[in-house]
Amino acid sequence: MKKSGKNLQELILSALSQTKAKKKSDIVREIEAVIEKQEQERKVKPKYVINRALKNMVENDLVDQHDTEHSAFLSITSSGRQKLRTIKL
Repeated sequence: MKKSGKNLQELILSALSQTKAKKKSDIVREIEAVIEKQEQERKVKPKYVINRALKNMVENDLVDQHDTEHSAFLSITSSGRQKLRTIKL
């Protein structure tokens, strides 16, 4: 279970590192599709797991969340970039 959490964090950080900012719903949809392709049996819906991971990453200052009137945007922080480099090693 620990490995999939790290893998999820890597997926999110790498998706965010490609652009300045991305819509939160787009990130969730993109990562959810990747998780469903892995075809692992899960007790919890992938959408819930992704949202929890994003919340924890915002709290740990790996990702910045910019709330707007209608949606939220996410961007990677410098500590998030460092974490991604560490994961890839």
